Amino acid sequence: MKPFRLWLTLLFCVTLLSTPGLLLTAQASLIDSITRDFTPLDGYVIMPINDEYLIDIDSSQGAKIGDLFSIYLPGEKIIHPITGKTIGTLNETLAVLSITRIKSGYSYAKVIAGETKLSKGTPIKRFAEMTARLSSQSASAAKLYPQLTNALPSLDWQGLSIPGRNETKPPADLLFTLTDTRLEVRNSLGQMFRSYPTDKLTGSYVPPKTAPRVAIVTPPAKSTDVKWQKPATVKGLVNYENSGARENLLGTINARTLMADFVTTPEGLLLAATDGSTIRIFRVTDRLQPVAEYNYATRSIHAVSWWQPTSGSTYLTVSGSAEGAPTASTSTETTPLSSILKFSAHQLTPVIDNLDYFLGTFDRDSDGARETLLGQSLDLDIFYGRIVQLHLQGRKLRTSKLDFKLPQPFPVQSSLFADLTADGKQETATLTSGLLTIYQGKQIIYQSEKEMGGSISQLTYDTNPGQIDALFTSVPFEVAPVSGDIDNDGQLELIAISSDRPTIITPGRPDISEIWLSVFKYRNGRIIKGQLGSRFNQPLQGIHVQQDRILLVTTDPYRNDSTGEQTSVVSVSLRKK
Repeated sequence: MKPFRLWLTLLFCVTLLSTPGLLLTAQASLIDSITRDFTPLDGYVIMPINDEYLIDIDSSQGAKIGDLFSIYLPGEKIIHPITGKTIGTLNETLAVLSITRIKSGYSYAKVIAGETKLSKGTPIKRFAEMTARLSSQSASAAKLYPQLTNALPSLDWQGLSIPGRNETKPPADLLFTLTDTRLEVRNSLGQMFRSYPTDKLTGSYVPPKTAPRVAIVTPPAKSTDVKWQKPATVKGLVNYENSGARENLLGTINARTLMADFVTTPEGLLLAATDGSTIRIFRVTDRLQPVAEYNYATRSIHAVSWWQPTSGSTYLTVSGSAEGAPTASTSTETTPLSSILKFSAHQLTPVIDNLDYFLGTFDRDSDGARETLLGQSLDLDIFYGRIVQLHLQGRKLRTSKLDFKLPQPFPVQSSLFADLTADGKQETATLTSGLLTIYQGKQIIYQSEKEMGGSISQLTYDTNPGQIDALFTSVPFEVAPVSGDIDNDGQLELIAISSDRPTIITPGRPDISEIWLSVFKYRNGRIIKGQLGSRFNQPLQGIHVQQDRILLVTTDPYRNDSTGEQTSVVSVSLRKK
């Protein structure tokens, strides 16, 4: 090829990639993904089990947690008046099932709409014979709606709606919500189980600031989940299995703990635990020693987090919520109602109250103290709203914009900054919607399977306050990951809670069956994952790494009554080989 032709060919390629009107392939690929995710799938009920059903569908057929299946009765046939052929049926949907857990060869599913008892052999169909609606205030929705209806013809589309309007339409089985950043899919209970980035969906384009260049990009090494093994080249590795390791009960708390957090102070290691209304402080040595107590009577507490903004000072941030007065009809609006308490002289003293943010604390300078306080507003559509940085000046709190960038979504209650790659720069780890995502700058270097988290601390709120038809959703306040050099090789590991639990959260009952600790380590250019110790049948609501031991706060799950509820604080030694 002559040089002129080569230059012309490269110029054509660059022009093709930099023209907004030619970016339809990004949109097509996303529509293709949606089409694959919502392809109808036939199956049968195997048997009822407790308040759920076993169905003969699993991941090998493309099923995912949250998938919806309709149970319907075939109705009158639709006959073509000219050809006499049957072109359809007027079916009646009796109920909608949602997958809560997936096993090998079968899945657990729960009825979330309709009332019917299913027997063995009842036919079911995924994402068919159910209603769907697109809700958005964006101008892009008018273009997106016909693409969705064409891609998903098995759904009974109910039209395009604008959120906030007082509509009397019943909730759709599937609600597609288009925001500025995401296309989210929720079931009739308002619980999200699919999410797609809006920039890829709409094919948005940002012109380059400099002249475009042709470059060859080498993709980063893929992250993989592997069974943890002891490498022969690493010395001082800790035995991650519990066999032979010492487990010591440090003490019990006569209450169910919704959230707990540890901090190291000049007075020693402290534990803060809350049951949703009362905060209890303990000193932790080889046993629990009660130190202080503080009670809230007019709000619900969802999370606590220690904060050390200056040397020698220790504060406890309390993330809570309260329901406001009815705005219309009978629904109420839930708002954040948080506070900051100072811990000094064995007591908690209120410093700041009635904050309209959820609070999270972070160690940004890797010195072991969480000196940075972030506040996050409640967004009724996506929950994780705007984030500001908070600074304490005397008894006043000042807000400022962030002087660093965060990935989205970023839950301030369940995220962590830590130098996991040992390059002198902190990575960002976030835990949301059952996924643990690790970022290096803006780039995702790892994303887990959807098995992370498992907190019993939840907030259930109305996403449509003031309207006739209330639409409730539940979001868990997950226990934030922690970091520590647990294998004594000079590099940090990340430890986070994993669980076998449904994505669809029943308000007041998380339905957690198994809990375990997952450990993540950066090695040879990738993140690898393993399990730390054995599994538990009780929720873990607090974890802490301290030298050669890990401290766990295990608690009773929700019950129908409060009798016999108890929290255990356990020390598990990390015995060196």
